[in-house]
Amino acid sequence: MKRILLSNLFILLLSAGAFAQLKVGYMNPQKALSSLPEYEAALNQVNNLLTQRDAELTSDANSLQTQVTEYQEIAASLNDQQRLATETQLDSLNQAYLAKRQSFQDEIQTRRAQLLQPIIAKVNSALEAVAEELKLDIVLNQQTSVGDSIIYYTSDDQLDITDQVVAKVLEQ
Repeated sequence: MKRILLSNLFILLLSAGAFAQLKVGYMNPQKALSSLPEYEAALNQVNNLLTQRDAELTSDANSLQTQVTEYQEIAASLNDQQRLATETQLDSLNQAYLAKRQSFQDEIQTRRAQLLQPIIAKVNSALEAVAEELKLDIVLNQQTSVGDSIIYYTSDDQLDITDQVVAKVLEQ
């Protein structure tokens, strides 16, 4: 998929080059974001929430494990009805734990998106402003969303607009 995208981009650049000289820039979005104090603050808020929820889940998991261990110790002395009732109760507690864990994961993901969306919007706005100022036709990301590099080589560091985008965001 990545090769097809790069091939299509290369063909686009070659065919467009026949009609006009394209101005291309690139930026490293991760470098741009990590240069912003509000990004670090947002990540710290998310990490604090994650730490709180992880502590809560660890406590719940330990409590559940203690109850399972206690049940295993007395299971042989219980009749079938008692054993079934205890196992049903433990299963319900386990299901509640799993639901709580999923709820916490959703909460953390939602909170992360709420905190990062305005920051990413500022970076995108600054990117557009810098691209317009430099009259760039195309701006490429230096990396894909999974960290793979898509700029393999450039001899011109002036094409890298990352620092200009960061400066523009900090001006806002």
